[in-house]
Amino acid sequence: KGKRAAPDAAAAADARILVLDQYCPWIDHMFDLEHEHGIKGRFMYCIFPDSSGGARVRAVPDAPSSFGNRKPLPEPWRGVRDADLASLIGIEGSIFVHNSGFIGGNKTQEGALAMARVAVNFVSEEK
Repeated sequence: KGKRAAPDAAAAADARILVLDQYCPWIDHMFDLEHEHGIKGRFMYCIFPDSSGGARVRAVPDAPSSFGNRKPLPEPWRGVRDADLASLIGIEGSIFVHNSGFIGGNKTQEGALAMARVAVNFVSEEK
């Protein structure tokens, strides 16, 4: 959305995040669009509203029917909830990250987008 005067870290992260204004079955369509536009593997996360008025950040699967993900949410976040998660990652309104890292939640779309931006650039310290 919109134009940016110069590339920066947020713009680079945003290019890897698909943001939906409403939930819809998106996975198959996203893979089709990546293929059609020659951008295979571009998206790492999808942000969409949840039924409670908050938003979810979903790791994009490796393939349409895969349980693997291109980049799961960071391991240190997994299984952490509410105030502990918000404190750990420094993003207000953080609600949870699933133990497998495939999905997380925030009280707001802006918060979910912030989580995805951090996750896109997160580098595991494990070697």
